[in-house]
Amino acid sequence: MDVRTYSVDELQTIADEIGTRSVWDFGRMHTEREPVPWDYPDVVARYLTPTDTVLDVGTGGGERLLGLANRFRKGVGIDPDPDMVRVAQANAARAATTHVTFQQAGAEDLTSFPRETFDVVLTRHAPASAPGLHRVTKPGGYFVCQGIGARNMENIRLAFHTGSATQFEEDQRALLSGLRESGWTIVAQGEYNVRYLVRDLPSLLFWFSAIAGANEVPSDFAIERHHGVINDIIQRYGSDRGIETNEHRTLLIARKASNQSAE
Repeated sequence: MDVRTYSVDELQTIADEIGTRSVWDFGRMHTEREPVPWDYPDVVARYLTPTDTVLDVGTGGGERLLGLANRFRKGVGIDPDPDMVRVAQANAARAATTHVTFQQAGAEDLTSFPRETFDVVLTRHAPASAPGLHRVTKPGGYFVCQGIGARNMENIRLAFHTGSATQFEEDQRALLSGLRESGWTIVAQGEYNVRYLVRDLPSLLFWFSAIAGANEVPSDFAIERHHGVINDIIQRYGSDRGIETNEHRTLLIARKASNQSAE
């Protein structure tokens, strides 16, 4: 990567050429990550059986739920973004998958489902509510969650002066406390924090635009407004290998007591 100061016009031209994301698919980015201790779909697969009914909260374009579709009987993916839901429905149609459906809803909307509907509830980088999970999960059912860690992209967040250094830790503590109070067993927890490289400037600008409004990048992100910060990041953290930051993730697997019903 060429580590130098870029003009607003240069940055804007690159941003215009790469366009915007349509779903949470960052396959067009050129990145490099240190090895991590788990792969989320592989972890989820261990807790699925052919008779299960599965809920995926924050499903995005539904790619991961559809990728696991041959491992369960029925699946429902929900996402608060109607554009995401439309993409997920199109993906299901292309895959000719009829036992997986998608609908618009957020983590706070689980009351729309009957009590004790799901054998397994999944979330990946999406919020979760212990009371909602307790209500919709069958006795003996599992919750599998990969979360974003509090130190994720720490140098980027500090450069933009945005987000909270404790938000995700506080959310995780509240979730764990709520599950334990409802009688759930914490089956496993994990965490990793590894080096993450964004290999080129187009990937970096696409990434910032795609996650604008998340904890690490301000919701009003724009080249004209933030070109100074972008150049500062390039100068401080750039090399011929790309821009260095970090990826911090958490893992939580919990089980509802087999003799316990939702209140």
